[in-house]
Amino acid sequence: MGSVNRFQVIVLVAAVAVGVALWAVSATSAPAQQAGVLLSGSVKSDTGAKLDGVTVSAKGVGQTITTSIFTDEDGNYYFPRMAEGKYLVWAQAEGFDAGKSEANLKGTAGRQDFTLNTIKDNLEIVKQMTGQEYVTSLPEDTPQHRKLKDVFYNTCTGCHEPNYILQNRFDEKGWEAILNLMARVYNGGGEYAGPDMAPFPVIAYYKKELATYLSEARGPGPSTMQIKLHARPRGEAARAIVTEYSIPIADPDANPTDDGFPTNDGTFWSQGTPSALNGSRGLHDSQTDRNGNIWFTTSEPSYTRTVSMLDTKTGKVTDIKVVGMNGLAAPTHGLTMDPNGILGATGIGKARGGGGNLLRVGPATMKYYVTAVPK
Repeated sequence: MGSVNRFQVIVLVAAVAVGVALWAVSATSAPAQQAGVLLSGSVKSDTGAKLDGVTVSAKGVGQTITTSIFTDEDGNYYFPRMAEGKYLVWAQAEGFDAGKSEANLKGTAGRQDFTLNTIKDNLEIVKQMTGQEYVTSLPEDTPQHRKLKDVFYNTCTGCHEPNYILQNRFDEKGWEAILNLMARVYNGGGEYAGPDMAPFPVIAYYKKELATYLSEARGPGPSTMQIKLHARPRGEAARAIVTEYSIPIADPDANPTDDGFPTNDGTFWSQGTPSALNGSRGLHDSQTDRNGNIWFTTSEPSYTRTVSMLDTKTGKVTDIKVVGMNGLAAPTHGLTMDPNGILGATGIGKARGGGGNLLRVGPATMKYYVTAVPK
């Protein structure tokens, strides 16, 4: 998930065609053995057109688990049955303003329809775009543009996605200043190594040309980009269920909301790509244990979190802290599980970025030990 403090788990529904039909029928006569409330509805545009492949999401008020599904070919959607209660419900599709509502689910069925307003300004549409869509939309109409597009993609997307930087607009001097900085970021680790460090040769060589190219595409004037949005999911792809888990910020100084979560975690696409400025930074690798819970590492020093377990049933996060530099939790990076179900993480150390030690954790006992790697 990069810099976003959310996890996504995509569940493909077995016998989906039958499942959707059952959900639709149960809106009027729910079988006794099916507990919960069926939330369904339709999504159309402000012109009245039915919208297929729209992402529709529901999240219990005060809860941390979000369930997302997609509209079918007729613009209709059907959630898996959910517990009674109040839910925030929203619908999103690139090129449209998000539709937002609140539903109080009780009984056997509830309904929520959406009408999405078309966005007419491309400057607003680009805020919703994925990194791949930004790259696809960059100009490649000439050999020079094609070359610089390749230079940008191969050089500037290794540590962050293209949408993180391309959501911003700068003139040529602004892009050159960014390239000057990034040419001296230490080994891609996000730390400025100082003006005495030799700049990364590829960025240094193409800096002037690349700054011009980026200012033409993402500058203050008319853009050379040709917006190319991906097709919305259809068919089997639109029958997936996506479960997202919101993760609280481990560092209270990292600009959280009042409830301890990032100010932007990627939920609403029009807010742009989250970053450390929103408190969304640090979550790195993840691994599902044999109980179905998700473990994840945190690559930034924090007060409480070295490695953590997310209970996929409740959304509760349990942190394990290995004391590092200045009493902070030591950061971690890679994560895997051995044949016995024991988790192993890399990067444990007292210095920023870890010190090359290994952490092993038993998911059942939550006990851990650190092993120093021989020099």
